[in-house]
Amino acid sequence: MERALGLTCILALAACGGKSTRVADGGPDADVDTDVDSDSDVDTDSDVDTDTDVDTDVDTDADTDTSCDATETLCGAVCADLATDEANCGACGYPCGAGVDCTAGVCTCGGVECREGEDCVGGACQCAPGTVDCVALCADISSDVRNCGGCGLECPEGGTCDAGRCVCPAGLVNCGDYCADTASDEANCGACGDFCAGTCNSGVCECGAGLDECVIPDWLGGGSVCTDLDVDPEHCGDCDTTCLVGEYCKAGSCVCVPGYSECDPGWGGGATICANLQVDPDNCGDCGADCPDPNRCSAGVCADVACPAGTSECDRSGDGDIDLCTNFDTDEAHCGDCRGSACLVDQICTEGSCEDWVPAFGCAACPCDDVCGEGTACCTYPDDPDAFAICVYADVCPL
Repeated sequence: MERALGLTCILALAACGGKSTRVADGGPDADVDTDVDSDSDVDTDSDVDTDTDVDTDVDTDADTDTSCDATETLCGAVCADLATDEANCGACGYPCGAGVDCTAGVCTCGGVECREGEDCVGGACQCAPGTVDCVALCADISSDVRNCGGCGLECPEGGTCDAGRCVCPAGLVNCGDYCADTASDEANCGACGDFCAGTCNSGVCECGAGLDECVIPDWLGGGSVCTDLDVDPEHCGDCDTTCLVGEYCKAGSCVCVPGYSECDPGWGGGATICANLQVDPDNCGDCGADCPDPNRCSAGVCADVACPAGTSECDRSGDGDIDLCTNFDTDEAHCGDCRGSACLVDQICTEGSCEDWVPAFGCAACPCDDVCGEGTACCTYPDDPDAFAICVYADVCPL
């Protein structure tokens, strides 16, 4: 009888086994067995067991889950393998959802990670109902500001997507990159794309005292500029007059820059050029005075002599004959090099480089900190008798 009972207990324990959420063991069980054997039966019949023992064990331990296996992470009261646990995939509290597997810590559908906005249906990733496949994601083109009305159609900054159309807040206008207030935005003054160099007041561009607004043609970028017509070489005297190379704007008229003289090149029609009589071999010392090879023009003299200190030899044609002697650091017709290096009308030769410049509007003499901003140097136009102040887009001033 005792052997049969023991075998029954062993089989019962085996039948009670199975997989369940594992709780980490916090220490040995301190239960105290207080069972009292109260029966006094004598086994006189091998078929009947009259044992009436009462189990009065009391579980007095307060063990808690404090440890997990090396491959597991404690998520609340559960030890989870974040690489495979579909309820904690990759991190605690990140469930994969119905029909989705956890593979290497990533929720996958049929072995593939679904894109943003996709659902796992029958082991395959599909765009959710109401969304469109936009390659990188499934988008709701009726409300997605990145794909408004179609894939890749992005709404401007500050706008929203309403029923597939980009909408700007009340009072603002869709100007492409952002929603603009055309009543005050200098980049879109009165209308999108209308640049205002002054102040945009109620959609009207207003220039400061002494300045005039000049409209820039569309083929030059459009918009407008606030400028001083007395000194701006690109708008000299009026908005449509641009000075030629070798000229600058003085009192609203284009005149030769200091060191250059006005010469008649013989083209007819009253055309003139500005020539440096000190170095120009076609106008050496005087307008029309040609300096033939092998002579060179140096200090206004045509002679076959070595170039003086501080100047360099210049072969304009590349035929090996030296035509002139000049300083490449300051010569606007040969800035930094002998050939193909003439500065434009709004440039000045500074240490051998043609640098952009603008008049220091409203400032008579340097320093003009309120006019010449960061990245510019306040300079006096070289050799100008009136000490004309300009802002040069360079670290240093021309000599």
